[in-house]
Amino acid sequence: MDKGENLMEGFLDNMARAIDQMTQDVFHTRLGFVLLMFPFGETDKTNLHKKEGEEGGNYVSNADRGDIVRFLRETADRLEQKQEIGRTIGRA
Repeated sequence: MDKGENLMEGFLDNMARAIDQMTQDVFHTRLGFVLLMFPFGETDKTNLHKKEGEEGGNYVSNADRGDIVRFLRETADRLEQKQEIGRTIGRA
């Protein structure tokens, strides 16, 4: 594992712990989440998003992989059909 992979893995682990704790603090229950990270544009100058020979982004979640896949497929279908889905309006 190279420095970039260690940096991304540590970052995602910290984000997962923070999101999990914040949702419990605010909603007083544990909620499932998935955080997706991907490079903008065709190339990623940081090269932190992938392992050698891989393309695409990374994710972290507190849910089972099968539940994530089902949720992402359902969400993608709704987005493609331009259905309203729950979201908070805002941008970073």
